[in-house]
Amino acid sequence: MNHRNSKIACCVALCLCAALLLTSLPVQQQPPQDLPRLNRHDIDIPILLPLDPIKMAVADFKQFQEKDSASPEALTKVFNDTLWADLASSGVFNMVSKSFYPKAVPGRAEELPVPAMAAWAQPPASAEALVFGTVSTKGDRMEVSGFLFDVTGHSTQPQQLGKHYADEALPEASRVIAHRFANEIIGLLGGGVQGIGESRIYFVSNRTGNKEVWVMDYDGANQHRITRYNNLTLGPAVSADGSKLAYTSYFSGNTEIYVLSLESGRQLTFHNLGPHLNTAPYFSPDGNHIAFSASRGPDSEIYLGDSTGANPVQLTRERGVNISPSINPKDNRIAFVSSRSGNAQVYVMDSNGGNVHRVSGGGGEAVTPAWSPNGQLLAFAWTRGYAPGNYNIFVMDITRGNLVQLTYGAGANEHPSWSPDGRHLVFESNRGGRKNRQVYTMLADGTQVKALTSAGENFTPVWSVR
Repeated sequence: MNHRNSKIACCVALCLCAALLLTSLPVQQQPPQDLPRLNRHDIDIPILLPLDPIKMAVADFKQFQEKDSASPEALTKVFNDTLWADLASSGVFNMVSKSFYPKAVPGRAEELPVPAMAAWAQPPASAEALVFGTVSTKGDRMEVSGFLFDVTGHSTQPQQLGKHYADEALPEASRVIAHRFANEIIGLLGGGVQGIGESRIYFVSNRTGNKEVWVMDYDGANQHRITRYNNLTLGPAVSADGSKLAYTSYFSGNTEIYVLSLESGRQLTFHNLGPHLNTAPYFSPDGNHIAFSASRGPDSEIYLGDSTGANPVQLTRERGVNISPSINPKDNRIAFVSSRSGNAQVYVMDSNGGNVHRVSGGGGEAVTPAWSPNGQLLAFAWTRGYAPGNYNIFVMDITRGNLVQLTYGAGANEHPSWSPDGRHLVFESNRGGRKNRQVYTMLADGTQVKALTSAGENFTPVWSVR
C-alpha cells in the first residue's frame, strides 16, 4: 500500500504525527532584509497543519420530506454551506471542487458500493475521502444522517464514519448539526484534534456607539452583544473551559476588572486593587487564578491573584509599563509586555516572577503575546522591519527560539489569539487600506485570511472553546 492510499487509514488510527511545519503568506511586500521569508524546510514549529492534506469531496446532502412536514430546502442549504465551510477552513483537507464530482451522488451508505467509489477516486475528482448524507423533515423535526467513506479502494472497511442527528427543524439547529458532524470528521482525520465548529470568539466593538464586549461563532455568524455598560469596556479574556469572561470597564468611574459567568449571566466577585488602574486580566489554565496589570501613576506591574482577585502577588518590579500577561497552558510561565528596556518588548517569566528573559530581540515594538494550546508557541505583534505602529503577527517556538512572520505589509495586525485546536489565529487589523479595525482569522501558517466583522470598529479578539 503506497503512501497516498494508506493516508486515510493512518489518520483514522490516529497515527498522524503532531509535528508539522509553518509556511508563510504569499508575498504582499518584501520582508525586512534581516528577516528572510521562511518555508517549511527552514523552520520546525509543531502545529497541527498537515504537509499532505487529504483530498476531500463533500457532496450536497440529499433532502427528503414527509407529508405535512416543514420544507427541508432551506435547512439543507444551511447544512451544506456550513459543513463545507467548516471542512474547508480546518487546514486538514484539500477540498475537491464540486464541478469535478460524478453525476451520481449517494445519500445513504448502501448507495455507494465499491464500483461506485472508483468514480470518486479517479480523475477528475481524484478524491481520497467522500462525505455525503441526507437531511429529512418529519413534522417540526429534522434528521440528518452523515457518512464518511474512504473511496481509494484500499481500505478493508470503506465506511469510516456514520452519524445520525435529530433536532428542531430550524436553520440554527441545522448549523449546529453541521458543526458537530464537521468536528467528528476533523477529529477522526486530523490526528484526534477536535474541530472548532462550535467554538466562539469574544471581541470589543464600538458599533453601538460605545466599546462593549461582543461574541460571535468562529466563522463570524451570530454576532451579539454581551456587556451593556454604555461605557468604555476593553480587553476580554475567557477561562480555558469557556465558563467565565473577564474584561476591563470604566463603568464605575474607575478602571476596574469585571468577571462574568457565561453560564448564569451573573457578575462574579473580583477584588480590584484600591485606586489602581486594573486592566488586562488573564485566566490561569485551571481557572483558579487571574493575572492582571495594575498601576498607580505612570508605572504598571503584573500581579497574580485568586480567581476573585484576592491575595494578589506582585510579579514584576520594574519602572515603566508591564502589561498584557498571558499564562502558558502547560507550565504556567507568563509572557508579558514591558517597556523596561525602552520600547515595548515581549518577555517571559516563571509563575512566581523569576527567571525573566526577553523574547523579542531586535528593533521595533513587540506587544500582545498569546500562547498556543500546546504551550510551545508564542504569537505576538511586532513592528520589526516596519514603521512605528505597523505591527505584524509573528510566531516563535519558545524552546528553540525559531521565529516565523505570518503577516506582511498589510497595515497594523495585532492582538493574536489561538483557536482551541491550535491550527488557527484570530487577530485585529486595519489591513487593505481600511480606516478602521476589524477582526480576522487565518490558519497558523498565515494563509486563508478571512474577515469576520464589518460593522463599526472591532478589536482585541479572544478565542473560546465554546
